[in-house]
Amino acid sequence: MARSIDRLIDQWQAQGVVSAPQADRMRGDAREFHRENSSRKLITVFSTIGALLLGIGAFLFMASNWTAFSSVTKVILMLGVTGAVYYGGYSLRYERKDYPLVGNALLFLGSLLFGVTVFLIAQIYHVNANSHWLVLTWILGILPLVYCFQNKAIAGLSTILFYVWIGLFVFRGFTVNASQHNFVALPALYLVSAVMVFAFGGMHAWREEWQGCARVVRLISIKAAMGALFLLTFKVFSGEWSHFFSVSDSLAKVTAQFSMSFALILIAAIIAVALNSLWSTRSDTNHRWEGAIGGALLSLTGLFFYFPSATSVYTVLFNMAFASIVLALLIIGHWREDIKLVNIGMSSLSIFVLVRYFDFFWDLMPRSIFFMIGGLILVVGGLSMERKRRQLSVAYRQSGNAEDHHE
Repeated sequence: MARSIDRLIDQWQAQGVVSAPQADRMRGDAREFHRENSSRKLITVFSTIGALLLGIGAFLFMASNWTAFSSVTKVILMLGVTGAVYYGGYSLRYERKDYPLVGNALLFLGSLLFGVTVFLIAQIYHVNANSHWLVLTWILGILPLVYCFQNKAIAGLSTILFYVWIGLFVFRGFTVNASQHNFVALPALYLVSAVMVFAFGGMHAWREEWQGCARVVRLISIKAAMGALFLLTFKVFSGEWSHFFSVSDSLAKVTAQFSMSFALILIAAIIAVALNSLWSTRSDTNHRWEGAIGGALLSLTGLFFYFPSATSVYTVLFNMAFASIVLALLIIGHWREDIKLVNIGMSSLSIFVLVRYFDFFWDLMPRSIFFMIGGLILVVGGLSMERKRRQLSVAYRQSGNAEDHHE
């Protein structure tokens, strides 16, 4: 990055845009900014790793001395440690303000310890550890910190926990054998959930102080949606896999509990997409594409769930949808100069091409030729995509949008 900025300043100096003293001053400021930015990233990494190690150490200490404490002592100890970590993080970040990055790491550690505390208390009082209520309690306990402190790490943790809770919620009270047909519809459920959370995050992006957390939530949701949509491109999740297994038969046998949960999440997703589209278009017409894409995904997934087909027509449609979303990510990412969207699009495209290559040519080519051509495609394609990604990253960094672009 520093070399590219130096070349740009040299070009400005040669064109007479800036004088020699101004160019020297700009180079010095750019190098100082680069050093400061690198130092901040390093501190963040070490602080986060340290926070995780502290959390693991505290957990192992309590686990190794678990039988030595009474139930009341265990609860007081866990709540005390969690509260002390929260206070330490708040003090360093907002009161003393001299170690803000370490303070953020401690706040994140406190969120992890809160979850550990919830599960350990549940163990003390013999509550089922697989209960979705425990994860929901964890989410509700740390979610206010996202709004109060705008902590991106806690926002990401809350989002991941929500997706975990969705799975536990729809399978609550069931054994594997009793809910085996529900597993086939799980990618569809997570696709709808990801669209809902993405739209919910977009509704928070209108406030400047929430934009960082909203971006984290939306990026995680994009990855979750791409993962679920990728699974739906396979016949085993969306089509006629064999004469002995059909997705349409499994969807007809999903439990009433799963079906009701899917309906509620689908309705919530439709409302969230509509509100996000109406809210966002007041200030940014680019978000209309988000509403259109979200609406299309919800429509396709709803049709797939409620009107299943004994053929593989939905497999074809989901493959077309996946390719279209990849193209949209690349176009929108380039349009907004957002390298993270471009990275998601490129990685998704690479995986998609590789898997479809195996699907189409595994039975059509001799194995030696198959692997030789596949290896050549991977090497050449990987080098080309990485070169293009680096070029875009440099271009976006020069315009200041590579890392801190807010949606």
